[in-house]
Amino acid sequence: YQAMLLEIAIGRQKLIDRPRVDISPQDLIELKERTLADTVSGVIPILRFPDVKNDTDASITYSGSWSHHALPQCFRSDETFTARDNDHAVITFKGTSISILSRVDPHFGTFKVYLDGKPDADVDTRSTRPASQQKVYTKTNLSDAIHTLKIVKTSGAWIGIDGYEIDSEQLESE
Repeated sequence: YQAMLLEIAIGRQKLIDRPRVDISPQDLIELKERTLADTVSGVIPILRFPDVKNDTDASITYSGSWSHHALPQCFRSDETFTARDNDHAVITFKGTSISILSRVDPHFGTFKVYLDGKPDADVDTRSTRPASQQKVYTKTNLSDAIHTLKIVKTSGAWIGIDGYEIDSEQLESE
């Protein structure tokens, strides 16, 4: 978990220039108890969680012969996958980091990742032990801007997209 401090000043919200702090689940109880005292002094801790999108989100465009199937072990109980090399998916997102969620399995394969039009990584989703909702690719320290991430199947029987997770430095205004 990550926390950021937010200062309330003359009816405006002002971000305090402090690094993010990792918070363990045990520390959440202490944080909750301190929140009331901090609120009185004008500082409110804001818990920030990554934004997780499903494989069916409108921000993902699939090209080729992708299939969508219900799978209870996957995020939101579904996954989109392909068996054809060179099929690709493009994700458009705004944020400072992204992680791709996928199943890993002995029958899965590899894909190439392009970030903002440039090759970034080769990802292997083969595993002797099947598992769902795995972060198979992560990129951090991106500018807090709009990015495109392209996933291209390169080998193996299947690749699947279960969703993706993004984080942004700025708090969204409501």
